[in-house]
Order: sequence, then C-alpha cells, then structure tokens
Amino acid sequence: MKKKIYIVFISALSFFSLSPVYAKTKVVTCGKIKELPYKVLQLSNTGINIIQIIVPIILVVMGAIDFLKAISSQKEDDIKKAQSTFIKRLIMGALVYFIIVIVKFIISIIGNDDSIWGCVECFVVDAGNCN
Repeated sequence: MKKKIYIVFISALSFFSLSPVYAKTKVVTCGKIKELPYKVLQLSNTGINIIQIIVPIILVVMGAIDFLKAISSQKEDDIKKAQSTFIKRLIMGALVYFIIVIVKFIISIIGNDDSIWGCVECFVVDAGNCN
C-alpha cells in the first residue's frame, strides 16, 4: 500500500515544471498583498489542475479493478455490488471535479484586482493574470 502511495506522489511531482533558479524570484501583487512569490501561485494552480486530472484516472482504474474482481468471481451479487460501488465513486468524482469548476467560475466572476477576491482569483483561477 505504501508503495502505491509513493508512486502516486512521485507521479504527481512529475507534473510540476522545473525552472532555473534566478537571483531574484518573480514577485506578484494580488489584491492588497504586496510581493507574493509567483511560484506559490503557480504551485496552487498546478495542484488544482493535478486534482482535476488524477481524480478521473483513479476512478477508471478503481472501477476496472472492481469489475474485474466481480467478473472473475462470477457471482451476480458481486457484479451488482461492484456496479453500485462504481456509480457511487462516479458521483463523488463528479462532485470533486465540478466543485472545483464551479469555484473557479464564481471566483472569476467576483474577483477584481482591488479586493481579496483578486488574490483568491490568482490562487485558484489563473496565476498568469496577476501583476
């Protein structure tokens, strides 16, 4: 089990882009916060994007494993149980995915550069639009 967690963690880290170290790091201003490191915003956006990519992949893999176990046992009850479990996981995965999408949409509508929502928009929606 620990090996699987390490593999998932290492694969998640591979999505982060490596950039050369500069003498002075890029700094942005979001909302009324001055001198926020750009890397923090970039990491938060990357983390959210990773969640949106990994959740569907995990759902498909776990569903396939459950169905293969149920089919190999050749019991009707196990197949129905695997089907209901898969449907529950799909609903939970869809909730995770669409909650992120809805939060991004609401914050992009509310956010402006003069308020705290402008800073939240930099963290959640797009770090590239921050000054």
